[in-house]
Amino acid sequence: MSITVLTGDIIESTKLNADLLEKVQRAIAETFSEISGWGTPARFSEYRGDGWQIAFENASLSLRAALIIRAKLRAIDRACDTRIAIAQGSGKLPEKIETTTDAAFVLSGRTLDQMQPAFRMASGNTPEMDAICILLDQIVSNWTSTQARTILPFLSPDDTPRQQDVAAQMGVSRQSIGKTLEAASYSYIIATLKLLEARQPHD
Repeated sequence: MSITVLTGDIIESTKLNADLLEKVQRAIAETFSEISGWGTPARFSEYRGDGWQIAFENASLSLRAALIIRAKLRAIDRACDTRIAIAQGSGKLPEKIETTTDAAFVLSGRTLDQMQPAFRMASGNTPEMDAICILLDQIVSNWTSTQARTILPFLSPDDTPRQQDVAAQMGVSRQSIGKTLEAASYSYIIATLKLLEARQPHD
């Protein structure tokens, strides 16, 4: 069984007003709920006020889950963001992740602690995955709130929505959705995710 562990902390949480901080915390919790609906066991924990951890039994969707979290936060406000350390390992998902010392959890926490200040995403498993995280981080960090809101529904691992349906929900034209996705580098992101997910184990 493969386990993915995402460990993060909210960036400059003390500078966010109470309303924004609550929205950020809620968005991370909502992402956990979505992951739980992907047909895989998942666990969620918050700690130290601005820290959090999500673990689930699927290695292939690790980057997609991280990008969904980043998109949700940047959709709130460009001041809202989180660092995310990704680690994968084998084993069974523990009932309580707060006190576990399983290898994937330790690796994820250590990767977050050692993350370079300039970056907001990192992988603890391989240099190649870490390099992909760095490049994706550069793209995500340049998203506007509009771009984050627009790309978010297209990051779901379920069936890709039609642009005209998302446009109707957002009250804009389909052409506007297409241009915003292009500006957000959506085609490059989704191609990267599909390639990685096809090569990684799903259980």
